[in-house]
Amino acid sequence: AQNLQEEYELSHPPSLPMYMALLSGARNHMNANLAQQIYDRMNEVFPQLDDSLVSAATLLANVYGSIGDIDKASDIRTQLTKSGAKKKIG
Repeated sequence: AQNLQEEYELSHPPSLPMYMALLSGARNHMNANLAQQIYDRMNEVFPQLDDSLVSAATLLANVYGSIGDIDKASDIRTQLTKSGAKKKIG
């Protein structure tokens, strides 16, 4: 997935839907390391897109929860709550 992301970015501007698709793929494969890398890259590339990053953080927390890392999932959700950020419905 990282190679796909890097190759895509060589000839295209970064795309939020692409990153969300990669993050969803990492969730489907329960790959928390890859999901964390993708989320970190999203924060680098799209720091101004708070609503989308809230959705991505929620998805990342779900990845950690699905592999049984409840502490990490809870930490992410706690950070979201403390920041006052809310995921848009949909």
